[in-house]
Amino acid sequence: GSIDVMAGSGSITQSAASVFLSTGATATARLLAATDVTVGDIDLTLGKVSITATAGSILDADALVSGANDADQDITASSLRLNAGTGIGDSVNHIETTVVTLSAEAKNGSIYLLEANDLIVDDVSLSVNRVGSNAATATTNSSDAAQSDIRTTGGNGNIVLRTTAGN
Repeated sequence: GSIDVMAGSGSITQSAASVFLSTGATATARLLAATDVTVGDIDLTLGKVSITATAGSILDADALVSGANDADQDITASSLRLNAGTGIGDSVNHIETTVVTLSAEAKNGSIYLLEANDLIVDDVSLSVNRVGSNAATATTNSSDAAQSDIRTTGGNGNIVLRTTAGN
């Protein structure tokens, strides 16, 4: 199934214990916020996830453990697309992921990711089924176009992508 969370103004904030869960190879989750997106747990092991923080950052809701990244995987998915107006993760609190294919763009900041396995950097796109107030479903304005690479476009960001058990 599809998970579609949109904040037309403001932020999307998951608590550290909050979970978005969908199963199967056709599972999709799309989080779109005007400013920040704070991620608790998003678990779509075989599916696709897209997170966009239009004018803000994508952040980890989990607290540091003894001053270091925690062991909790924030995002588990087959494909992950991250797009932020400023940054993705933080230099001391990375976004922890378990993904197969990744694309990430920070427009005016840095990217900090901690991956549990090896991964592929490639195109990621997705569409979700949006349910309207009339109970009809549509994909109008609920698709994220293909995005490739891991990059910062503001010219002032760092890219830190560490893997704990991959190649």
